[in-house]
Amino acid sequence: MNKVILTGRVVSEDYFKAKTTSGKAVLGFVIAVNNEYGGEPDFLNITAFGLQASNFEKYNKKGDLVEVIGKIKRNAYVDRDNHKQYKMEIVADNIIYSAKKVDRNAEGNDEDIIYKDESKLPKEEKEKVVKARLKKKDEMMEPFKQYIGMDPLCQSVYDKYEEEAFNKDVEVKDETKKHGQTL
Repeated sequence: MNKVILTGRVVSEDYFKAKTTSGKAVLGFVIAVNNEYGGEPDFLNITAFGLQASNFEKYNKKGDLVEVIGKIKRNAYVDRDNHKQYKMEIVADNIIYSAKKVDRNAEGNDEDIIYKDESKLPKEEKEKVVKARLKKKDEMMEPFKQYIGMDPLCQSVYDKYEEEAFNKDVEVKDETKKHGQTL
């Protein structure tokens, strides 16, 4: 029996799109699957047809977690140098949309904080999002903190990041002052 079940994250939104001779949609994409022995993830080519292809393109974004149930198929083709090449791919029979990409929350665990829908979150959840952003900003800006206020370029990078990170529909408490200094 030729059957595979894979769970991984969508690597890119640069999909291969085509149509069969009968007009059926074809979509090729790549997922990253964690290697059970640690190390680098495996990047696997997936091909979906018809409604599976159309729905995948509509509803999935880079980083989304998906489960693919399908079969392994070996395709042969002739390259530019007229050499016969072989390619292994997984042909999807079913794709299950597991979860949207999330960031780690302020406590550093995997509790889901999905940024795109935050305007609908209750106040407590919005505060978690703000704390997560502050923590991420502090981690990213740590190497530059010693130059802020002295180097105009570092200050402008810091200001630009801060503006983008906090330009959302949430109340942000001013936590940029620590130890009597403005960061």
